[in-house]
Amino acid sequence: MKNFFENLNIPMNFGLAFGVVITALAVMTLVSISGLNLAFDNFVEYRSLARQANADGRVQANIISTRVYAKEVVIDPTEQSVLGVQERAAATIDLIAEAQALATDTVYRVLLESQFEAVAEFIETY
Repeated sequence: MKNFFENLNIPMNFGLAFGVVITALAVMTLVSISGLNLAFDNFVEYRSLARQANADGRVQANIISTRVYAKEVVIDPTEQSVLGVQERAAATIDLIAEAQALATDTVYRVLLESQFEAVAEFIETY
Protein backbone atom coordinates (compact mmCIF):
# COMPACT_ATOMS: atom_id res chain seq x y z
CA MET A 1 0.00 0.00 0.00
CA LYS A 2 2.88 2.32 0.75
CA ASN A 3 4.19 1.84 -2.78
CA PHE A 4 0.81 2.86 -4.18
CA PHE A 5 0.98 6.30 -2.56
CA GLU A 6 4.64 6.75 -3.42
CA ASN A 7 3.89 6.13 -7.09
CA LEU A 8 1.19 8.86 -7.17
CA ASN A 9 2.16 12.44 -7.78
CA ILE A 10 1.14 15.22 -5.38
CA PRO A 11 -2.02 16.36 -7.23
CA MET A 12 -3.28 12.79 -7.34
CA ASN A 13 -2.61 12.39 -3.58
CA PHE A 14 -4.59 15.58 -2.90
CA GLY A 15 -7.39 14.40 -5.18
CA LEU A 16 -7.56 11.03 -3.45
CA ALA A 17 -7.57 12.66 0.01
CA PHE A 18 -10.29 15.09 -1.12
CA GLY A 19 -12.37 12.16 -2.40
CA VAL A 20 -12.02 10.32 0.91
CA VAL A 21 -13.08 13.43 2.86
CA ILE A 22 -16.08 14.04 0.57
CA THR A 23 -17.14 10.38 0.89
CA ALA A 24 -16.87 10.57 4.68
CA LEU A 25 -18.95 13.76 4.71
CA ALA A 26 -21.59 12.13 2.51
CA VAL A 27 -21.83 9.14 4.85
CA MET A 28 -22.08 11.41 7.91
CA THR A 29 -24.79 13.45 6.17
CA LEU A 30 -26.86 10.35 5.44
CA VAL A 31 -26.50 9.10 9.01
CA SER A 32 -27.46 12.53 10.37
CA ILE A 33 -30.54 12.79 8.17
CA SER A 34 -31.61 9.31 9.20
CA GLY A 35 -31.17 10.22 12.87
CA LEU A 36 -33.16 13.43 12.50
CA ASN A 37 -36.01 11.58 10.79
CA LEU A 38 -36.07 9.05 13.60
CA ALA A 39 -36.07 11.83 16.21
CA PHE A 40 -38.94 13.57 14.42
CA ASP A 41 -40.99 10.36 14.32
CA ASN A 42 -40.35 9.81 18.04
CA PHE A 43 -41.41 13.38 18.80
CA VAL A 44 -44.65 12.97 16.84
CA GLU A 45 -45.42 9.79 18.79
CA TYR A 46 -44.56 11.50 22.08
CA ARG A 47 -46.84 14.43 21.25
CA SER A 48 -49.70 12.08 20.44
CA LEU A 49 -49.25 10.20 23.71
CA ALA A 50 -48.96 13.44 25.68
CA ARG A 51 -52.21 14.74 24.20
CA GLN A 52 -53.92 11.46 25.03
CA ALA A 53 -52.60 11.57 28.60
CA ASN A 54 -53.85 15.14 28.99
CA ALA A 55 -57.30 14.17 27.71
CA ASP A 56 -57.34 11.19 30.08
CA GLY A 57 -56.50 13.44 32.99
CA ARG A 58 -59.37 15.74 32.14
CA VAL A 59 -61.76 12.78 31.91
CA GLN A 60 -60.55 11.46 35.24
CA ALA A 61 -60.94 14.86 36.91
CA ASN A 62 -64.51 15.16 35.66
CA ILE A 63 -65.35 11.62 36.79
CA ILE A 64 -64.06 12.45 40.28
CA SER A 65 -66.03 15.70 40.27
CA THR A 66 -69.15 13.80 39.21
CA ARG A 67 -68.63 11.34 42.06
CA VAL A 68 -68.28 14.20 44.56
CA TYR A 69 -71.58 15.69 43.38
CA ALA A 70 -73.19 12.22 43.52
CA LYS A 71 -71.99 11.87 47.12
CA GLU A 72 -73.62 15.21 47.89
CA VAL A 73 -76.86 13.92 46.37
CA VAL A 74 -76.76 10.89 48.66
CA ILE A 75 -76.01 13.02 51.73
CA ASP A 76 -78.29 15.98 50.98
CA PRO A 77 -80.40 15.59 47.81
CA THR A 78 -80.92 19.13 46.61
CA GLU A 79 -81.71 20.45 43.15
CA GLN A 80 -78.26 22.02 42.95
CA SER A 81 -76.41 18.79 43.74
CA VAL A 82 -78.45 16.83 41.18
CA LEU A 83 -77.77 19.53 38.60
CA GLY A 84 -74.07 19.35 39.47
CA VAL A 85 -74.03 15.60 38.82
CA GLN A 86 -75.77 16.02 35.49
CA GLU A 87 -73.49 18.86 34.34
CA ARG A 88 -70.26 17.09 35.34
CA ALA A 89 -71.39 13.82 33.79
CA ALA A 90 -72.33 15.58 30.55
CA ALA A 91 -68.94 17.30 30.51
CA THR A 92 -67.30 13.92 31.13
CA ILE A 93 -69.10 12.44 28.12
CA ASP A 94 -67.87 15.33 25.95
CA LEU A 95 -64.31 14.84 27.20
CA ILE A 96 -64.48 11.09 26.57
CA ALA A 97 -65.52 11.86 22.99
CA GLU A 98 -62.51 14.18 22.64
CA ALA A 99 -60.23 11.51 24.08
CA GLN A 100 -61.62 8.99 21.59
CA ALA A 101 -60.77 11.35 18.75
CA LEU A 102 -57.15 11.51 19.97
CA ALA A 103 -56.83 7.76 20.56
CA THR A 104 -54.72 5.82 18.10
CA ASP A 105 -54.89 2.38 19.72
CA THR A 106 -58.03 0.30 19.10
CA VAL A 107 -57.90 -1.34 22.55
CA TYR A 108 -57.76 2.10 24.11
CA ARG A 109 -60.77 3.19 22.04
CA VAL A 110 -62.75 0.19 23.31
CA LEU A 111 -61.90 1.16 26.89
CA LEU A 112 -63.06 4.71 26.25
CA GLU A 113 -66.27 3.40 24.71
CA SER A 114 -66.96 1.37 27.85
CA GLN A 115 -66.33 4.48 29.97
CA PHE A 116 -68.69 6.42 27.72
CA GLU A 117 -71.42 3.82 28.19
CA ALA A 118 -70.90 3.68 31.96
CA VAL A 119 -71.18 7.46 32.33
CA ALA A 120 -74.23 7.55 30.05
CA GLU A 121 -75.85 4.85 32.18
CA PHE A 122 -74.94 6.82 35.30
CA ILE A 123 -76.62 9.93 33.89
CA GLU A 124 -79.83 8.01 33.29
CA THR A 125 -80.09 7.23 37.01
CA TYR A 126 -80.18 10.95 37.82
